[in-house]
Amino acid sequence: MGTLATESYIRLVNRETHAHSDQEFLDYVVFNDAAVPDRTAFIIGQSDDDPFPIIADDIDKATAMGASFIVLTCNTAHYFYDHFQSLTPVPILHMPRGAVAHMAGQYPKERFHRVGFLGTMGSRASGVYRQAVEEAGYTFVEPDDELQERITSLIYDDVKGTGDLNLQRYESVLQAMLDPAGTCRCDTLMLGCTELSVLNEAFPLPQLPIIDAQAVLVEDTVAALGALARTHLEALRQAAAEQGERLTVVAMTGSVGKTTTKDLTRQLLAASGPTVAPRASFNNEIGLPLTVLEADESTRYLVLEMGASGPGHIAYLTDIAPLDAAGVLMIGHA
Repeated sequence: MGTLATESYIRLVNRETHAHSDQEFLDYVVFNDAAVPDRTAFIIGQSDDDPFPIIADDIDKATAMGASFIVLTCNTAHYFYDHFQSLTPVPILHMPRGAVAHMAGQYPKERFHRVGFLGTMGSRASGVYRQAVEEAGYTFVEPDDELQERITSLIYDDVKGTGDLNLQRYESVLQAMLDPAGTCRCDTLMLGCTELSVLNEAFPLPQLPIIDAQAVLVEDTVAALGALARTHLEALRQAAAEQGERLTVVAMTGSVGKTTTKDLTRQLLAASGPTVAPRASFNNEIGLPLTVLEADESTRYLVLEMGASGPGHIAYLTDIAPLDAAGVLMIGHA
């Protein structure tokens, strides 16, 4: 649903994995379903071509393939979100809600009360962003007709159409919505269309108060992997306890020697019971959850490696996999 936008999402997810080999990337399946009709045209009554059945079929296929969670890389398609989620037991990440939750942390409503929305007319008509923004206590601001025409042109003429991305056209719209003397007078902006996320990726403007819903979705994708691993480990520990057994989780961290010490620990524990340990140096927010997910009900020892590239990273990893024992090696600057 927007090939360039989907490519952008996948590119950002791949970048977020910080992978050093093919084996360190996430396993994912992409449905680039060109048969899906335009969502906006249907929602605002310009077309009778309903996109729901085709997307629903894709969700059925993803469910049958064993997906752990599903991502909709189209903001406008969240108009159908509740119906989509009713079709499958597999969690579907909700991009608008995730984006607003992120905004609340970065741009508190006391200082950034007026939130300007940039998206399709379909997303505006669906009300998915208005509801999420207003429930969070912000004022939801829609562009006037002239600004909306410029936003629509960026989406359909530039990104979906020619592929000619123009910084001046893009930034001029943002500045018009933020202009304190303009019609919108926004304090922060919500990019609620993945075609606009393509522009944000091409022309990052960190000096402006922008929330890019797709960029937040990338972060939520990584977080969903961690949550999946946490739930998996909890279930394995419960199953082991019910059998009168114990699943022991051991981790190594430090500036040097983690991988060697992890390998030695794995060899020692393997003599006492089934042991799972990381391949290579799977020690970040991607590699550690992937290692946890390799454990099964026969596993008695889970040996992990935990790396840090900034403050809070070790806390995040130990929240995914609470430890029974830890080895802290030489400590240096992250």
